[in-house]
Amino acid sequence: MLQPSDKHFRFKVSAVRTYQAWILVLMACTVLLVMFYVALTSTLKLMIISGLFTILYWEWQKLSRMPGVIIKQSDIDWVIKDRHGNNTSVVLAGNIYVSVWLVVLHFKTPGDKNISLVILPYMLDRNNFRQLSAYLRMMNLIMLTDE
Repeated sequence: MLQPSDKHFRFKVSAVRTYQAWILVLMACTVLLVMFYVALTSTLKLMIISGLFTILYWEWQKLSRMPGVIIKQSDIDWVIKDRHGNNTSVVLAGNIYVSVWLVVLHFKTPGDKNISLVILPYMLDRNNFRQLSAYLRMMNLIMLTDE
């Protein structure tokens, strides 16, 4: 049977700058459309624009809480470090999805909160994405053979 490596993996997840740029462009275009091309009263336009800025703030906060580093300590014990330096110890759940274009990891925190982490190839460097994908595929094989 294959044995997983005892090596501690450390993956630095880059911020999704393209997603941030698209959010800003989309919000700016929507605000301009509402201001100049929608025939509504000024009060209603202001309410819509303030709602759009609230959504923008919420999305920006969500992006700032995105993990900066994920560290594998053992096969199921991982640590997620956010952009502010806060560490969260998590346990890797059994349902892992690995493909060439995408890795989806599901974690459980000690407080039974579920965290799903989607990692795209451009969020890690090429070797780290390949290494993470290969390790997770091996883990999936081991979980299937143990059942």
